[in-house]
Amino acid sequence: MGHLDFDQKNVLWNGEGEPIILDWEQAKPIHPALEAMGAGLSWAGQSAGAPSRETFVAWVQGYREQNELRLEDLELAVDGVIGKWTIWLEFNLQRLLDEGLSSQERQIAFDAGMHALGATLRLGRDGAIYREWCRGAFRGS
Repeated sequence: MGHLDFDQKNVLWNGEGEPIILDWEQAKPIHPALEAMGAGLSWAGQSAGAPSRETFVAWVQGYREQNELRLEDLELAVDGVIGKWTIWLEFNLQRLLDEGLSSQERQIAFDAGMHALGATLRLGRDGAIYREWCRGAFRGS
């Protein structure tokens, strides 16, 4: 089972430093490499535009301590994350076609669509870098 939106906005921390994970409505069976790549890039800051290699490598190494994960699958998952962002872009563009949207809802859909477009383009441009980061995580560097 994968969360499919496991990023900072969906985690609260209790008083003992343990996470409480929110927003499970997108959860479904998913290949673990796609979940690991999407969450790893998110926590590393990819959707904000300036991901941290160190954070990404630490995420993948921590994930591997708890889950089986093959390098080949993780490298392929870069393209899967591009697909997820493309689906989110399409969803928001479809929302913009809804004549019943308020101006506020229309602005939210537009902003989310532009964010998805930027994230998709950055992933396409930087995919080779993220694949190299995956190899580094498996080498322990």
